Amino acid sequence: MSDWANILIAFAVAFFVVYTVPFIYRIVKTLYFKRLTYQAFGDTELYLGKEKYNSPKRVLKRAKKSLESLREGSGDPKYVEQDIDSINAAFQIGWTHKDIGTTQEELKKLHNGGSLMIFAKNELDRAREEDAAGSNMADFGLYAIEKVLEKAGLLLADIGTSKEELNGIERRAEFRRTIQKIDDLRQMSLGKKASPFDPEYLYKEIVSALSPEKTSFGTIHVFSPEELGTSFEELACLVKEASNIFKPDRD
Repeated sequence: MSDWANILIAFAVAFFVVYTVPFIYRIVKTLYFKRLTYQAFGDTELYLGKEKYNSPKRVLKRAKKSLESLREGSGDPKYVEQDIDSINAAFQIGWTHKDIGTTQEELKKLHNGGSLMIFAKNELDRAREEDAAGSNMADFGLYAIEKVLEKAGLLLADIGTSKEELNGIERRAEFRRTIQKIDDLRQMSLGKKASPFDPEYLYKEIVSALSPEKTSFGTIHVFSPEELGTSFEELACLVKEASNIFKPDRD
């Protein structure tokens, strides 16, 4: 082998020893230190990564947050299961019911329909408050109440309500919406842009409210023109006048 070849080989070996070996050593040392640090301190902030995200204190924090969500009420069994899984993850690494701030009895109740029931009660309370305040959106979300209770194996009576009460809230909200549409149509017939909708749309919505309709809760309610303080003749006249003023845009 020539002298030049020996020189090149010697140079390559020296380069490997001086630069590559220390580099590999630093990587191994860092990874090993990271592992030891995590095992010793758990919630260390010295590094980023999966270990930090799953540190014991963070697992406990997520479990407590999941408990809060369950107590506030969840409308979807899937989210209930996710919260329960989060709490179980804390148990698996040694945290106790006391650490999380709950009891076995409370968790069992929340898991077995309790959280769904809380959600349904909250929706009912909201609907009652908005109905009492005269909101025309008081019935928003009422349909979800019965569906959530069904998933929890509960009845409307279990949260202190009935189909009659829910239908009443729905009917009154629809009545207020229809009254608002009639008022908007009257304003538009006078040249005032009272609604983002065109007159024809409002007219159809009002007439629809005068027709028999099956509600979410199985009862049929019909508004008479007299109840709404109008007549078919007035409505036909209003939509004609308003349409002459507010012609729909044509592309």
